[in-house]
Amino acid sequence: MASKLSRFTERMVSGLVRCGDWENFTDEQKETFIRGCENLSAQNNGMVIFVERSLLKHFPFSKLPVGYSHYGIYVKKPFCSEMVIHYVPDDDGDVKGIVRETSLDDFLDGAGSFEIRTFSSKQYQHIYSGEETVQRARSKLGCRGYDLIFNNCEHFATWCKTGEYRSSQCEKGIKTLFNVAGFLVGGAAFSEAFGNLWKA
Repeated sequence: MASKLSRFTERMVSGLVRCGDWENFTDEQKETFIRGCENLSAQNNGMVIFVERSLLKHFPFSKLPVGYSHYGIYVKKPFCSEMVIHYVPDDDGDVKGIVRETSLDDFLDGAGSFEIRTFSSKQYQHIYSGEETVQRARSKLGCRGYDLIFNNCEHFATWCKTGEYRSSQCEKGIKTLFNVAGFLVGGAAFSEAFGNLWKA
């Protein structure tokens, strides 16, 4: 059973063991404590989670801040393994990927922890419950069609939770490109105007 406990439960139990309190619990108290922790962990079922990944992971300078956030749908029931539904590379090496349900460890890919993405009703017309979100995610298992700009892992996770295909990473990237383009065009226009003034 221990292998199916959430990381949250394991951390809570480990803390009590280190303090020396765990050995003072009766078997019934231990079972009640663990069940309570698992129920708390399961409240995150259907949450959109993400982990930071580096684009330079396999290079000596991998600690440089060049990376992205990888998104998925957290799946957890009491006393069941922690799973995540997300885009993963296909078995044939196709980096465009396929939607699959994997272990949390596979999703983390060496990262120590994940973060939970929150959604505001002010930004989205509808926000699905955790159970509905998991059902929507599972309805896409086996689907392909990954696209970095129009259908990436964040688009998928956001759709599962809200019904909208949106990616804050892409929106920020596009905004940055427009800002850079505007700066370059504006700079060119300024240089041309200054040059004409100088010639006059």
